[in-house]
Amino acid sequence: EGVDITGERGVEAICFADTRGSQVEIVQNIGRALRLNKDGSTKVARIIVPVFLEPGEDPTDMVASASFRPLVAVLQGLRSHDERLVEQLASRALTSGQRTVHV
Repeated sequence: EGVDITGERGVEAICFADTRGSQVEIVQNIGRALRLNKDGSTKVARIIVPVFLEPGEDPTDMVASASFRPLVAVLQGLRSHDERLVEQLASRALTSGQRTVHV
C-alpha cells in the first residue's frame, strides 16, 4: 500500500534496504522523495542503497548484479533526463562516506 506522508518537509530520503523486482515500485518510491515541499521551497531528495561487500569485492560489481538490475534501469532512465544526477550518485557512493562494517 502507498503512504502519503504529509508535513512540513514530507519525505527527504528513501532507503532500498532490500532489492526490488518492480521498476514501477522503485519509481513510486523515488517519486515520494522527489515531491516538492508544500511551501514550494527547494529540497534535496536522497536515495540510499546500502551495499555490503566482502573484502576485495569491487563496489562497481553491484551494478552488474541481477538483484539490482531493476534499480539500475530506473537510475539509467533518470540519467536520460539529467545526466548529472546519476553521476553525482555514483561518485558520492564510490568516493565518500564509505564505512567498513564488521559482523
